[in-house]
Amino acid sequence: MFGIPRKAIIAQLKRDLIGKDSHRGVTLTYAWLANQFGHFALGFIPSFIAYIVLDHYTSWDNKAFWAGLMISCTWLLFEIYNFLGPLLLKRISNAGHVYMGGKSKYVFQPTWRFIAFDTATDVLFFAFGSFSCATILHPTLYWNGIVLICIIVLLLYPIAFWFTNKIYLMNAGFPKQFRLSQWNYEISENNRSQVLGLIDDHQGKHVMIFGSVQHGKSELAVGMATQLATKKVKCSYHTGTKLYSKFYLPTNPPDDQQLWDWDSSDCLIVDDINSGNPVRIDNVTPDELYNYILGEDQGERNIPLIREKHVIWVMGEEHPEEKYQAFDNWQSMLMKLGVDSGKIVVIDLGD
Repeated sequence: MFGIPRKAIIAQLKRDLIGKDSHRGVTLTYAWLANQFGHFALGFIPSFIAYIVLDHYTSWDNKAFWAGLMISCTWLLFEIYNFLGPLLLKRISNAGHVYMGGKSKYVFQPTWRFIAFDTATDVLFFAFGSFSCATILHPTLYWNGIVLICIIVLLLYPIAFWFTNKIYLMNAGFPKQFRLSQWNYEISENNRSQVLGLIDDHQGKHVMIFGSVQHGKSELAVGMATQLATKKVKCSYHTGTKLYSKFYLPTNPPDDQQLWDWDSSDCLIVDDINSGNPVRIDNVTPDELYNYILGEDQGERNIPLIREKHVIWVMGEEHPEEKYQAFDNWQSMLMKLGVDSGKIVVIDLGD
């Protein structure tokens, strides 16, 4: 389902629904399920209160239905406001759930259709709670049941989509949740255009991100990969030192808890290859990285995997007098692996 085996989805549901958070931690899938239960409750409880008010102060027929409809419409208007505010003004919201306006423009615009789908999912869960309450309060009114069944049918696709979406993000192993639209560092228009182009055309590209400390290299890499993961691309994040050891290890078959690793992913993010300016000494040179990839007797496996994969390399920053020579050295290393020069992209955040 959506690229995730059914067995893995069921196993993840079991892990999320059985056990204690105090010793296992909270997963993204668990957090999403809890969030939707909250939306359900925010539809159910106000509908019950609205029914009591209508029952006490009005002589309306079908009060449960009207209570559910009023609360559903209230949440719909709220979510429209919450969605259209930043969309129309194109500003960053300073609030978590309520749009309050802001002063900064987006460097990379959010995927608005994705946010619209998320908003629609929230509205459906609000309505699910509202009409569940209405059906319980007035089970003989067939309209309540019909509307509830329609909402449940409409929710089947969003539930499957968002749950598997969270599995893609979890299995990537990102160090934090970070969207490309949250990235607000300085970047040239040429580099910005390259980043946007790589979201649409990422097959087999090798992206080298150079920049000094606090220039947003790692955040840019994670933001780009997160954007791909939301499109059901199998991403895998590793720091350089962690990945170097994996180059020497044989391939392990995936299991329910780790569906893919660096070798079976579609997009590989290699972070912290070098510290960068102000540190003048490289932790790893191109030749040393090449030898790591050879991995003694694993080179025949590693080289084709690296060559054909979409890889985002977070390289660090070279000093100005050495910058272009460093770019050439790293590109030469990739070409030594058989990577076509046309598939190598350099993003210099020091521009």
